[in-house]
Amino acid sequence: MRQIIKMTLLCLAISPLLSAADYRFVRIDFPNATQTLANGINARGDIVGRYLDAEGVAHGFLLHKGAFSTIECRLTEHDRRWSNAKEGI
Repeated sequence: MRQIIKMTLLCLAISPLLSAADYRFVRIDFPNATQTLANGINARGDIVGRYLDAEGVAHGFLLHKGAFSTIECRLTEHDRRWSNAKEGI
């Protein structure tokens, strides 16, 4: 009986290590922006969001494979909810 309890405790202690996800957090700063806010990420890892320039004007951005692109458009709140992996943004 003691061996069963020891084995159960050992399995419970080891199980989080076996199923732990590998997450990595990185800072996202649009170049020369005063503020950057990421709003979403798709399955490919593309990140969309918005940033404020030095004049305080908001712009959209796409971060794809480490390169930022500015997105200039007027979107409704519903449109900003963003993209899927097949259609882009």
